[in-house]
Amino acid sequence: MVVEQIEFFCEQGDEFLEDGDLDQAAAAYQKAIDADPKCYRAWVSRGLVHARNEDFLSAVRCCSKAIEIDGTSGMAFYNRGVYYEALGSTEAALRDYEVACRRDPDVGSSWINRGRILDDAGRHEEALKCYEAAALVLPEDAVLWSNRGNSLHALERCEEAIESYDRAISLDRNMGAAHMGKGNVLASLGRMEEAVRSFERAELEFADLFNLWSMKGNCLAGLGRLDEAHTCLERAVTLAPDNSYNWSNLAEIQFMRKKYTEALRGFDKALGIDAKCVNALFGKGRTLANMGREPEAEGVARRLKAVAGPEDAGKVASLEMLLSLPPEQPGAPAAARSEEEDAEVEEFTQALGTLLDLHAQGDAYYEEGEFEKALRCYKQAYEANSDFHVLLVNQAACLNSLGRHEEALGLLEQAVARDAGLGEAWYTRSRSLDLLGRGFEAQVSFAKALGCYERDLAEEPGDARIWQYKGDCLLKLGHSWRAKYAYLKAWWHGE
Repeated sequence: MVVEQIEFFCEQGDEFLEDGDLDQAAAAYQKAIDADPKCYRAWVSRGLVHARNEDFLSAVRCCSKAIEIDGTSGMAFYNRGVYYEALGSTEAALRDYEVACRRDPDVGSSWINRGRILDDAGRHEEALKCYEAAALVLPEDAVLWSNRGNSLHALERCEEAIESYDRAISLDRNMGAAHMGKGNVLASLGRMEEAVRSFERAELEFADLFNLWSMKGNCLAGLGRLDEAHTCLERAVTLAPDNSYNWSNLAEIQFMRKKYTEALRGFDKALGIDAKCVNALFGKGRTLANMGREPEAEGVARRLKAVAGPEDAGKVASLEMLLSLPPEQPGAPAAARSEEEDAEVEEFTQALGTLLDLHAQGDAYYEEGEFEKALRCYKQAYEANSDFHVLLVNQAACLNSLGRHEEALGLLEQAVARDAGLGEAWYTRSRSLDLLGRGFEAQVSFAKALGCYERDLAEEPGDARIWQYKGDCLLKLGHSWRAKYAYLKAWWHGE
């Protein structure tokens, strides 16, 4: 009879809970507990009522009591994990989800929640295993596949991540998280048009999420659609006005539009929020340099160097290189030449013809993959005139292709020592360092090359080749959307 009473009270409580009558539900479950203080079901359900009232601490206590009564079932561990999460105790939640997975491995939600916490902790391989286990019992759960996409993206398994997001979208076509995640992956791959479309679909659910507008704006900028990018980033700033990243991104767009005063204002706004914002310091330094305010730019460069971490070495080196190159000096009027000088000019002209012939022959061999023959031509050309430091770079490129990377690096060290403004030398040096496994030094060298190319483009903005090299450097330094813009400029000027 008592058992039947307890069952009645619990079922009554379930009905009240489903109808949203929390007080009546609490009373019914309490009657069951009064009739049998060791009723597992009543304690678990009483915890649900506390959780609905957002009294998560009391909910935790109810689940703990249920676990004392029966520690073999996973339900109380799972529920308590949810309540611990609501209280911000993620470590305790993770422990409970782990137990829930062991007790009831066929309950997919335990695996999904455990995976999500592991992802947040940067333990992506473990998270992925959780999602694989959940997929065995919940193969049609869109959240599972979207979360799995997040793990794969964090592990840089981008194509698999896209497939996982697509699976989530096939199960729930309006799932904003999956569209957003897919957009992030596509943006990291430089597939900006597709990324923009994904972000547009995510807007249905996440129209008030500043990250969405920030990422969409960056992609549009990478496509050269600067006015649209500006609109998106203004929206991001409106939604999160205290976020320095948003202001820095908006200022970057103004920089690309050559609206330097507005760009400077945006970078200053970012620095007012976070005085150590590396992106804003880097942007402000470049803007001041482009405005001809070199002393101020040098001061910003010193501030950047003081706050930058190892991962920011590329930005530091790029700004220092940009500022270290001397400004173009106005040419002095040519003086009349003597007969001796005329003879020297004639001799130089003949030597130059020989040098150019050898250079052209070397280029032809290089294009055909005949790297040894190309190397000999470049060496002979350099012996004819050692003032042409680009010939050292050409020799180094041949040596890299022949697998002789240390020799190549030696020549490139000579080249940059003789002409620190030679972007091709810094770029090829970066490739040698990369091939030698010296990745950090390669990043610094790419940044120095970028500084050279930016200065070159200030003088020759229509040179497609330099835009191409600039794009390559930006891509190596992780600025995929800026790289896309540079490649578009290269294509435009190359038409």
